[in-house]
Amino acid sequence: MGTRKKTEGLFLRGNIWHIDKQIGGERIRTSTGTSDEREAERILTSLIASPSKWQQLVSGASYKLIDASERWILENQRLRAIDRDVQDLKFWCDCIGHLPLNEIHQATIEPHLEARRKQGISSNTAKRALSTLTRVLTAAHTIYRDEWHQPWLLHVPKFVMPSWSEPRKPYPISMEEQDCLLEALDSDLRDFVLLLIHTGLRDSELRKLKWEFELQKEQACLVFQLPAEIAKNKRSRLVFCNAVAREVIERRRGATKVYIFETSAGQHRSRTSSGWGWRGARDRAVGLYEARYGSQAQEGFKRVRVHDMRHTFGERLRAAGVTVDTVGDLLGHRGRGVSALYCRAQNPELINAVRCLEPPKSPQWQRAVVSGYFGGPQSVEKQGRSGSYGWT
Repeated sequence: MGTRKKTEGLFLRGNIWHIDKQIGGERIRTSTGTSDEREAERILTSLIASPSKWQQLVSGASYKLIDASERWILENQRLRAIDRDVQDLKFWCDCIGHLPLNEIHQATIEPHLEARRKQGISSNTAKRALSTLTRVLTAAHTIYRDEWHQPWLLHVPKFVMPSWSEPRKPYPISMEEQDCLLEALDSDLRDFVLLLIHTGLRDSELRKLKWEFELQKEQACLVFQLPAEIAKNKRSRLVFCNAVAREVIERRRGATKVYIFETSAGQHRSRTSSGWGWRGARDRAVGLYEARYGSQAQEGFKRVRVHDMRHTFGERLRAAGVTVDTVGDLLGHRGRGVSALYCRAQNPELINAVRCLEPPKSPQWQRAVVSGYFGGPQSVEKQGRSGSYGWT
């Protein structure tokens, strides 16, 4: 039996067949992506028969950014930060989603990065969005293949990472700022912010908090066990609810089925800072503050983020004399697991720490709770937006 004749234009590199051949007056050099010689021959034959198809592949005109983004999102649903990745890709697709993949390069993205800079977005946030874009383009080059087993994108562009600002400093809000912020929020977002301030949870952790995570009451303190899969550091921890947090939880009980905060479709809410009216409410809060106190609001308050509520929790605990270790335990910064950290002997210490944030049980505060001023049955409009939340 004779030796099979080798096809001209194909060569083996490692265990993958590559093409090196003149087609339509152009030298084609690319991987077939297969170790099967017959399959590699079929791909080469198809390219020879349809040189116009190769021109599309060379130009990258067959696929657009929105095509690659949609596929990437569908195939990466299990990623811990998928919600943030979706927000990044939504930004890029709104700007350049219509462009063929090969037309995406530094000059293409630069105007949009500059627009983000002028909006006051930190360079770290822009870097993260650019990294997400790079991951999608890399997948289009290394993973995604068309019917001829050719990559969607032949070359991944190199981007210059932005570095126009220092990292934004945390901004724990004052009691006066908190009054104005809560007054500017709708009832759902008001409840959400109150829980952030009084539990120290991260935005993503609270959005994904389910009723089934609730444990039995400990010393009249409501407790949730945050599972490792939704905790940012992948360590399970207990979340202790003081009187204010418990009031919010009890008011929401029965209003939702799975998540403490959920959409009408029964899913957890989208990222708060971009999909829940946060920025508009923040602007209203700044206006309320300046009208009420007759002075300019701090720059930090004008740009306050949802994550600053977590900083507020930590800062107020420290101001109340809670030890650094206990603050770290409540914030989930320390590396001990639930079984080692939250033994019954230590629970009173953690419970007492979160109770430091409770407002005094003044008649004013009691009236605010009963009347639903924290987002309960009566709306803020019905109450005339008068009075204080009782924090001061």
